[in-house]
Amino acid sequence: MAAAGRQESGERPTLLLSRAARALVAGRYAQAVGLLRVLETRAEGVPPEFRPAYAAARGHLAARAGDWEQSVTWYREALEADTAALLLPIPPTGVSCRVGGCAGRVRLRCGQCHRPCCAEHGVIRRDGLVGADGPGRCDDCLWTGLGNLARAAVVLGGSAAAEQVIDRWARLADCEEARLLSDVLRGLVVDPDELPEEGLGVFRAMLLRRIAAEVEHGDAQAWADDDLVRRRPQRPSPATRVFALVDGVDGFADVLAEMRLRAARAAADAGRPFVAASLWEAAWAVTPDDAVLAHAVGLASLARAPHERNTHLARESAGKAVGCLCAALAGDAYWDALARVTGRTLTATERDQARSAFAEEILTRLRALDALIRPPAYQRLELAWEVEQSAVRRLTALAAGTETAGRREPGHALLGGPEFLDAMLDLLHPGPLPGGWHEAAPRLLVRWSTPNVDRVRARLHRSAEFQAVVELYDRYGPHVHLLRERRFNDAVESVESHAVASPVALAAGDHRQELHRLLAAALVGRAGQRLEARDWQGAFEDFEQAAACGARLAKHRTGVEQAARQWGLLRHRADRSSWKSYVSVLQRAARLLPDSPELVADLAAALARVPSGAVLPTPVPPPVPGDPDWRPRTAPAADGDAEEDPEAGPPAEPASPYRVLGVDLGADGSAVQAAYVRGLKAAGRDPERKRRLSAARSVLANAERRCLADLFEPLAGHAALTGPGERGLVLRARELVDQHVGALHALVPGLAELLPQAPTSTPTSRVEEPEHR
Repeated sequence: MAAAGRQESGERPTLLLSRAARALVAGRYAQAVGLLRVLETRAEGVPPEFRPAYAAARGHLAARAGDWEQSVTWYREALEADTAALLLPIPPTGVSCRVGGCAGRVRLRCGQCHRPCCAEHGVIRRDGLVGADGPGRCDDCLWTGLGNLARAAVVLGGSAAAEQVIDRWARLADCEEARLLSDVLRGLVVDPDELPEEGLGVFRAMLLRRIAAEVEHGDAQAWADDDLVRRRPQRPSPATRVFALVDGVDGFADVLAEMRLRAARAAADAGRPFVAASLWEAAWAVTPDDAVLAHAVGLASLARAPHERNTHLARESAGKAVGCLCAALAGDAYWDALARVTGRTLTATERDQARSAFAEEILTRLRALDALIRPPAYQRLELAWEVEQSAVRRLTALAAGTETAGRREPGHALLGGPEFLDAMLDLLHPGPLPGGWHEAAPRLLVRWSTPNVDRVRARLHRSAEFQAVVELYDRYGPHVHLLRERRFNDAVESVESHAVASPVALAAGDHRQELHRLLAAALVGRAGQRLEARDWQGAFEDFEQAAACGARLAKHRTGVEQAARQWGLLRHRADRSSWKSYVSVLQRAARLLPDSPELVADLAAALARVPSGAVLPTPVPPPVPGDPDWRPRTAPAADGDAEEDPEAGPPAEPASPYRVLGVDLGADGSAVQAAYVRGLKAAGRDPERKRRLSAARSVLANAERRCLADLFEPLAGHAALTGPGERGLVLRARELVDQHVGALHALVPGLAELLPQAPTSTPTSRVEEPEHR
């Protein structure tokens, strides 16, 4: 053995390093360690030109043994050795870059592997004054060294030495990979696509450690400011890819989801509706069937709407609130979740009372928004709520009659999720009546995941109830709803406002025809109500306008005749000296009902009383929507794009009694009282704060008012950081981080990185630059 050791020690250092490198790359680590020890115990030591490769080998072996601190020391030496002092030879003429096929001009020899490199595949660090050259490395040697230094910094929980080396290469060599690693170690969010594949593990570990720290400190507000959780996963942005990078870690998705919910609640509590809404939407996009999250999105969108920068965005945000809240409260999933969070189960009667009170409060807020943005009548948010409520009731009844009614997963909401809202877009395009229901039916069936698609589709196609639902989701749905509710005066105003708001579309045949049909139906209905109220003139003019819009009045002959006679007699009584006014009304009525023998006889008798030669007006049909001289008979609301009243501000959102007292939804009476007493002591002599505390306690002391307050609280994100009987969020985050960091392994260097080329030619560290003449 001694002879073998003396024989090895007598070998050339290049041969010893070559054998050690081959053993290391082959996984014979004990042999590699022995050969490197022989090399370093030689009398003359390791030659300076081989020192970087030797240090890189020792650094990898130390990292593999778990001695990351020693690994940092070795890799620091491997990357900091200045090749200018090594007297590396200039490459012979005609030598090309180490990368096969590269035609770039050779600029340096790598100080570790001695291979020639062009400027694209090698980096020179400018350490000295006036741009003097420092260490130079090829991309392979540099990235292996920097990657293992970054791993050491992560495993050690921070390493000033490793971070210093990486930062120097980032600043002084303008190395993009070093800059990215430096940003990662400083806790910044970078684009994962810019990192080499080997750097993603370091990035993921740093993100997980950062998340765990924020979970431990309850720093949800920092997350509310972070693009990492604010973006929706579908959007192709760097932050989205970061989100996917962390969310894909086994077991960490739940922690990340919980942290996202906490961030949303923190933003809502801090009065930041835009951030809160985007965070809730991001969570909802991940689990679109969750009625609890649909409810939270609805509340956040309602809070955001008054603060949008224009009326269009305000209507859009409020419309999302309407759809989400109606959907969430329609099924049992939300009410079951409410009972779990509050510890109070509502009876069917109590649930109906709470739902009614909630609807009244929502309508109050929507009316305030309508007053602020002043939309056309057919786009009023109050009307949108009523339409959505009607559609949800009908859809719920339809779903209860399908084979899928009892098989939906827990938490599934009939309308809960972005996919359903997208599925209804087909109904917004003009088409044959009753809209695009034949296109929407298959998508609804997919949403319900029914296996008997053909049979259920056929049944739905024959269902008048389903067609009624689709009519509500059509763009004429508000008018249809008002007609079904027999609110004919509101329907007339709604249709006329739609005509005023869409003058260009009114020129199209389909849109014009449909508005005329709806307006005629609303006018005929209103005429009947005016007959009951003995408003003869109003009833007759409505019949006349309806006929101009295409209504057939044969079924309403009695009403038309009665309105014409009574209004004509009223006009004659006002001017008994002439029958012309009476005749004029009867002529207009006869034009509407030319086949009415009673009107013909009455008109003949009246004409006999008119002096011969008297000039009578010729009946002219009134203008209809789309005609140049048509004007709405009802006063339309101001257009939503009109300038807003500078005196009108966003409606104030009522303060949450739970937030005022600082108690949770499950707090009992004693906890509420204790919080109230603490609040009074902290309030001192502040009368306004005391008033708010008293009002909050009063709400929570009344069962009905407290139930209503519960409905305006998002339920998601109420889980405690630590809980009895189960591992808390902090503990889970710590364990997952430790597992992931422990799984980080050192990058294995390639054989060429550990096996320097033999020095040949004239010693110099750089290729001489030609003089520019």
